[in-house]
Amino acid sequence: MNSITNEEIGRRLIEFRKALSAETGTEWSQRRLAKQLSLTQNVILRAEKGMGSLHNIVRLLLFYHSRGYSMNWVLVPDNSHIPMKKVSPEEVQEEMGEKMEKIQSLQLFIQGLEL
Repeated sequence: MNSITNEEIGRRLIEFRKALSAETGTEWSQRRLAKQLSLTQNVILRAEKGMGSLHNIVRLLLFYHSRGYSMNWVLVPDNSHIPMKKVSPEEVQEEMGEKMEKIQSLQLFIQGLEL
């Protein structure tokens, strides 16, 4: 049975933080993350090095999970088949609805130009 190392969990937590920064367009430094979770930067540093306590790793996982990131992506040894970010059917449906509204608005605009 394959198992994941603490160091690999730490590396994946770093990847989550970088992905969150890219997604939001603002830097999520260890300091900012620590402040958000009422932890110290050293706690985040230790977790990202694979030396954090189980309690703090769970807190980090729950934080990322609340933002749509997959805990399985961190915890499953071979995560190549697991998306980093979860997408719920509701989110897909909502996004498609918004795009359809935009398309309909553009169609009406174009029809108005053709008149």
